[in-house]
Amino acid sequence: MKKRKSNSPVGIFFRFFILSFIVVLAVIGIMLVKGYSFTVGKLYFKDELTYLINENNVAVVVYDTSKSNNLFEGYLNGDELLVMHGEIRESYPMTTDAYFVIRLKKGDGNYQPDNKIIDFNPLFEEDILFEVQYIRTDGYHEGINYPIVKVIRSVEELSDYYKANKDKYNLGYNSGFSDDKTGFLDACSRYDNTYFENKILLIILLEEGSGSNRHKVNKLSYLEDGTLVVNIERIVPEIGTCDMAQWHILIELEAGLDVDDESKISVVIDVGL
Repeated sequence: MKKRKSNSPVGIFFRFFILSFIVVLAVIGIMLVKGYSFTVGKLYFKDELTYLINENNVAVVVYDTSKSNNLFEGYLNGDELLVMHGEIRESYPMTTDAYFVIRLKKGDGNYQPDNKIIDFNPLFEEDILFEVQYIRTDGYHEGINYPIVKVIRSVEELSDYYKANKDKYNLGYNSGFSDDKTGFLDACSRYDNTYFENKILLIILLEEGSGSNRHKVNKLSYLEDGTLVVNIERIVPEIGTCDMAQWHILIELEAGLDVDDESKISVVIDVGL
């Protein structure tokens, strides 16, 4: 005679506890693999940006990367939130991608952080001239943190970059992805030995959750400490496609300008409306 499984409250509770524990471990494992983490802070909206101010009064710009694209709809200044987000990018200001939020405490809409917390205008900056090309190259790969910045100072370095990445992204001629059908090699044809005599090339590689999103480099400026700040506007249409997209943005600095290395370049991505 088979022994029947116990349906006592204690047995049910024990099975529920074990199942919940397994689910929690699975969620934590996924978060670690994806690089997700949680931050608690107060919400603040200003200049079409969404800030999360943590308990140490550090401000991070959070971008809505949820599938619904309305992650912060209905929230007010001062709402205390638990935000699940990706890696915090050491940009100027710091930025991260938000995926999920829980409101812990409702604010009154009148919250105003100290101006020093969200005032990211440097004491000194020098605007510089530039030219730019936008090349959609696609090539989705997991485990890559964007944006990626590369400084190119010679034809040889450009060739090395192409060889190292041609199997990851569509870096050929006459790409069907870019709006003007320009491919990566088409765009790079102008960068010869004469160009690199007194100029450098910046390559900024971005990933977008929709192939409909576009970009505009609005400003390049040097800070007093030698950091080069690149301000890029993300242009998001009201209706977009669900395909992933990767973009190579090629930026030509004016003659005679340089940076020490990639660590001295800060990419700031603004969300345009």
